[in-house]
Parts: sequence; structure tokens; C-alpha cells
Amino acid sequence: MRKLISVALFLLLASCATHLQVVQLPQKTDSVMLFKVDQLAGKQAGQQSLLSVQTGTKQWRWVQVDALGSPLARINLSVEGWHNDGFIMPNPQAQWLFSAITTAISPKSPFAFSRVVHSVGGLEYFTKNRWCWTTKPTANGWLIRLADQSLWQVTPLS
Repeated sequence: MRKLISVALFLLLASCATHLQVVQLPQKTDSVMLFKVDQLAGKQAGQQSLLSVQTGTKQWRWVQVDALGSPLARINLSVEGWHNDGFIMPNPQAQWLFSAITTAISPKSPFAFSRVVHSVGGLEYFTKNRWCWTTKPTANGWLIRLADQSLWQVTPLS
């Protein structure tokens, strides 16, 4: 009975997890982009962090640190998808946030979506007909709402 419950729970969790398929990385030369990231709503509302994105032709390296410099997430994006970088704990929310930022900064999205909808709230992205996130340009960056209802203000730094 335990085995049956375990298998059923695994299948339920696997069906709920939506992984983004990478079609191709956006064409960026080797460069580094910096962002200030403010979580406006969600589990850790009020949290501010710094995000560094090192772009290359074969992978993009994402490093998010808190105000004290402690890493919150380190993830690489390649044509094979997202991969943890180093021994830091996996951060699925960061992966979704970074995916949304990628679509905001890239004219051509690297991910395969079932649809993208232009709405009053911004661009809404769907995969397997499930809503993933919304990106809305602001005067100084983007507002991003993720499927977990967290809201983020992402501001590029010069």
C-alpha cells in the first residue's frame, strides 16, 4: 500500500511540474548584466537582491545574492535547459523568475510556449496551456508575476 501511495504521489508531483523546453539561447555576446531584484509580494516580500547574468553563446550563468552577498541561487541556462551551478540548494522559484527575465530582455524567447497573450497586465506566457508568468515593462525595468503569485520588480543596473 505504501508503495502504491508513493508512486501515485510521485506521478501527481511529476504532472504538476512544468519544465520549459529551450529552443535556442538568445544571441548575446559575452557580457555581464546586473539587475536589482525586489520581491514585492510573496513569501519573502520586501526582500532585495542583486542578480548577475553572464551571457555567452553556449550558456547563460545566473547568480543571485542577498544584501550581504550570500548566494540565493546559482543556475546555468543552456540549450539542454536549466542546471544548478555548484553546491547551492536548488531554487525552483529563482528558475521561474530567471526564465521570465530572459523573456523580458530577449526579443526572441528561447523557450517553447503553447501561447503568449498580450493583455492589459503585460505579456502572459503559457506552457502546456498553463499560465507561467506575466511580464510588464515599467519606466525602469519590469514587473513580473509568477504562477506562485509572487510579484517582482526587476531593474537593470548600469
